[in-house]
Amino acid sequence: MGSGAVVIVVDSCGLQHSYNVQPNEVTFLGEGDLHDPSYEHLVVQGNLGTFTSGRIGVSIFCRHKIRVYPTKAHEETYATDSPHVFVVGSASCFFFAIILFLFYDGYVRIKQDQVVGHAERSQALVSSLFPGKVARLLFETNSRRDGPSQLDQSNHSAHLLNFVTKSERRAISGAGNGERPIAELFPEATVMFAE
Repeated sequence: MGSGAVVIVVDSCGLQHSYNVQPNEVTFLGEGDLHDPSYEHLVVQGNLGTFTSGRIGVSIFCRHKIRVYPTKAHEETYATDSPHVFVVGSASCFFFAIILFLFYDGYVRIKQDQVVGHAERSQALVSSLFPGKVARLLFETNSRRDGPSQLDQSNHSAHLLNFVTKSERRAISGAGNGERPIAELFPEATVMFAE
């Protein structure tokens, strides 16, 4: 039947003719309605007008109608896999985004565990170098100077990294900033040197 459309010309005199219409050629298919019944719901129809038909000397006026139906070959030129490709492409993008998010979440957790571990080791080092009262004063001084934080102030390990870097800056710049010293005053002390 070709890749065009099937055109049925129907007249009021009872004749029907079927044609296959393609972009560059029209082929007569035969008398009668020869379109594919599965395309009945896609019909486009209209009036052609009134023409004279009949034998010489006898004139009969017949009104003509035209009905156009698509063909299977015509449908296949428009049938594509594009919807399937778009669905698979969209699902792949979402899947890739989820995988990327999971990897990023794992990476952030690992980094956070490393920072917390480093802070806990640093806190343990400060606690072992200084007596408990001096270490507590170091942390309190640092907390007062930094002000309230978004983090819980009781979580010293989260603030220790910040404390250590600020303590190093303070030691380099000197202690002339008006803060009270951490060491306690001992008016008298006994020092023993032995060999």
